[in-house]
Amino acid sequence: MTLCMKIELRFAASADVSALRRNWRACFGDDDTYLDFFFARRFRAADTPVLTADGTVVSQLFLLPAKLRDAAGEMHDVRYLFAAATHPDHRGRGCMARLLRFAAEAARNASAEGIALQPGEESLYAYYAQFGYRPAFRRRVWEGSLCDLPDTSVPNDPETDAVAFLERYLNNRPGVCWEREALRFAIDEHRRFRGRCAACGRAFAAAEDDGVCRVLSDPDDLAAGIALLRGLTHETRVRLILPPDAPLGEPEDGGMLLAFTPIEVGEAMLCFAKE
Repeated sequence: MTLCMKIELRFAASADVSALRRNWRACFGDDDTYLDFFFARRFRAADTPVLTADGTVVSQLFLLPAKLRDAAGEMHDVRYLFAAATHPDHRGRGCMARLLRFAAEAARNASAEGIALQPGEESLYAYYAQFGYRPAFRRRVWEGSLCDLPDTSVPNDPETDAVAFLERYLNNRPGVCWEREALRFAIDEHRRFRGRCAACGRAFAAAEDDGVCRVLSDPDDLAAGIALLRGLTHETRVRLILPPDAPLGEPEDGGMLLAFTPIEVGEAMLCFAKE
């Protein structure tokens, strides 16, 4: 960042939306159809810290309100850090470092008890660790062909509303919990832009077009989730992401937490992030 530029850290205003969209497009490649969907459904200026250079937003992130259920069942107000981006013309100048510190201070001042995030790639765990984030969420990952798993029949219990299943499932285990509108956004986004999903009374399954799949269920009901998944994808090989207590796959870190107060999360799950 050159000395002649005027730098400001603040929250977004409605006049910044075009710059926010430009930066998102430059960093993530999403088209206007997706951007229209996100900014109409999930954007709030008050949840969007930005860094400006000479009055133009060049770095941004979104702090989405959420709850975190700890290992003892207590609920904590947290934020989920989403879509952190610096325009390519301004990278390597410390913009995101400044913005992350500003966002943490703002969240703490707003009485949040922490910030959760899912790094977009493994190397970013070390980057976020510089700012106090620590691995806190777990999951299991299995890679292979669904044909290699034991054959299971489609569950007898009827299909249920995916939002209702997620609301019930996530609010009864350690991990990040979401309000109904946030869950509805996630389901609508998946169905419109990523692939297919379905739920029954015992499980939820989602398949993305690139072969990334997810199943959420209690350990005893994993077969129901696998059966649902087989009806959603024809991919030869899949990367299957499962809860940390699933009886399948290898354990791995599944997200980070910057805690402002001591929070014991145990084997918590973060279920919202793009893969």
